Amino acid sequence: MAEQQDRQDLVDQIGGDVLAAGVGLLLPIPGVGVLTERAVRRVRAETERRRSVALKAAERVSGMTREEIGERIGHDPRFLSLVTRVLHAAGMNGHDGTLKAMGVALGRAAADPGRVDEAELVLTVLSDLTEHHARVLLLLSADPPAISGTALVWTMHLLEVSADLPTRVVSLLVATLVARGLAEATTGFGGGNVYSITTLGRDVLAVLQEYVID
Repeated sequence: MAEQQDRQDLVDQIGGDVLAAGVGLLLPIPGVGVLTERAVRRVRAETERRRSVALKAAERVSGMTREEIGERIGHDPRFLSLVTRVLHAAGMNGHDGTLKAMGVALGRAAADPGRVDEAELVLTVLSDLTEHHARVLLLLSADPPAISGTALVWTMHLLEVSADLPTRVVSLLVATLVARGLAEATTGFGGGNVYSITTLGRDVLAVLQEYVID
């Protein structure tokens, strides 16, 4: 019964107004004034907007209405986890491109239930990725620039130079991609690390490229 109610709650969220869960708890705190109430309304509005971004992408890709996607949850409990991930990520990730990419993964699974497991994996790795992660992933998907006709491999230094981002930021982005299984680090000639994109990274990149990468 509890699981059935959870599915119905998600159906209601998708089919109607999607509100930021728990935000209203801020209002009863003693001393909360008009300014805080306005801030809460803005948080709610922004969360609704983000969730709408993802769900609109899911509608477009699946060819289904939001209500039909909601009904799919009611008939197939496997979608409960997928939609929960999307709605949660929308509250945490403000990058529209990533949210749209998550919506694409959800929409593909809604249209073809055989892709549910694939969507689970994609949503897991997409949840906190930004356009900067996508930029580095795109670099790793291409051959490194050659110097004097000599083919190179992707080293951290070469990525830092090519990504046009602060050095410290690039190292953190690469570490995240490796941790997510989207890139791998191996020991190259001379003992230094070289980096390459994984098969999973290419799959995720294919989803991201439509929305995140110019």
